[in-house]
Amino acid sequence: MALHRDNHICQGCLRFKKITLAEEVHHIKPVKDYPEQALELDNLESLCRDCHEGTRQRRSEATYPARVIKA
Repeated sequence: MALHRDNHICQGCLRFKKITLAEEVHHIKPVKDYPEQALELDNLESLCRDCHEGTRQRRSEATYPARVIKA
């Protein structure tokens, strides 16, 4: 339904005025933190594979932030 709603256009690329075919659906709020919103259409966005991989990388960086060591 999210792909249909978004006309199979990647919403991540669209923010940069680029048209790319969306192949995957991303949970904006993670399912592990918000299981009640797992199937809510408002919590889903269509993304291309590259944008979806980018969300995973950003999430892992947020989970494991770099430590700052002061001398």
